[in-house]
Amino acid sequence: NEQTRFHSREIYVNADETRIAPILDQAYGLFRRRTSLGSYPDWVSNYFRVKLTLDSESESHLEEAYAFLMENLPEGTVVPFIADPVSRAATDVYALAQSGSLLGQKVAAAVQTIEEALDRYPLSKLCIGFNGGKDCTALLHLFHAVVQRYRLRLPCPFCIARRGLP
Repeated sequence: NEQTRFHSREIYVNADETRIAPILDQAYGLFRRRTSLGSYPDWVSNYFRVKLTLDSESESHLEEAYAFLMENLPEGTVVPFIADPVSRAATDVYALAQSGSLLGQKVAAAVQTIEEALDRYPLSKLCIGFNGGKDCTALLHLFHAVVQRYRLRLPCPFCIARRGLP
């Protein structure tokens, strides 16, 4: 029926499916006639382990099932999921830098160093070496966030070295 409208919600859980199975079984028993529940383990994500989907023709039934799960899933296992973190990099990095937390203070110092470099040199004179390690990955993300905030385009040349660095 073209006039049928479905309502959907997703919940991302950082716990094994076996740990939350009893709650999912209970939710299925309570809501199966009005709301569909899907559970999709993700073995490659380092951010969440299970994606739960809820679908219903009724928004109120959907919200009732969603509230049940949010209330009954183990504390601290539901994680926010940001589908497009790149577009909001500057907002999130600067919010962390201004948070006052220990990590935020370190991010603020790194951001300040990057801002000073961009104030002193044109972007065409700056370069970041990237080898895929944790440190340079973090630096690349921070640099991207500052460049995004400055509304600059980040050029990305790509080189493959036949031999590793000395």
